[in-house]
Amino acid sequence: MLSKDKIVITGGAGLVGQNLVRLLVADGFENITVVDKDADSLAAMKRDCPGVTVIHADLAEPGSWRAGFEGGRGVVQLQAQVTAKEGERFERNTVRSTANVLSGCKEHGIDYIVHVSSSVVNSVADDDYTRSKKTQERMVIDSGIEHCILRPTLMFGPFDPKHLGWLSRFMERVPVFPVSTNAKITPYTN
Repeated sequence: MLSKDKIVITGGAGLVGQNLVRLLVADGFENITVVDKDADSLAAMKRDCPGVTVIHADLAEPGSWRAGFEGGRGVVQLQAQVTAKEGERFERNTVRSTANVLSGCKEHGIDYIVHVSSSVVNSVADDDYTRSKKTQERMVIDSGIEHCILRPTLMFGPFDPKHLGWLSRFMERVPVFPVSTNAKITPYTN
């Protein structure tokens, strides 16, 4: 893909997307469209990366957001429900949104998808997240659109408002970190 080619990033206002967009901009990519439902994160992205087109939309619902795929050379598919108490949210925000994204790709002649899945698809886990990621991956494979599938493990870093991102920011500010007296500690230095 050339730096002038249009890249559409679905779910691009999350942890991976926020970091990916900034890397693409730094590498000279000029035509990036991000579609996400998180208005606050999209506003921050627009502020930090003014050349990026942002579309505030719920990918689980058909809508005018699909026009943002026009002229796209490829899609980086990041959207997925990561945590929720209600199983329906995984179906809606991972599976249904993927059906809409794949339909948008076909409608606008986008012929390549980089699908970011999860290492859990190869695990024995049987929960809503794992089932939705397996289904999502199968949908991409069955779509007929050329693709590559990435299966990262644990992700953290800048723009991670929870989990290890929170923990690493906490540890930068607090010189002492409480550990249970029953914990087993293995020293590790990097």
